[in-house]
Amino acid sequence: MDEQCKRRRGAGLFIPGFMFIGLGIGILFKNAGAGVLLGLGVGFIIWGIFRIIDR
Repeated sequence: MDEQCKRRRGAGLFIPGFMFIGLGIGILFKNAGAGVLLGLGVGFIIWGIFRIIDR
């Protein structure tokens, strides 16, 4: 597998990674749903930036 393909596969881990981080922060603030949605949004934004830079 070439290097670019490996980087693209790893970039998809931003979304679930930030989702779990958001869940943990949301649980701390007693609002897990909002934390998951925030983490999901941040994960998509970071993933999009990564895709733009990777071109």
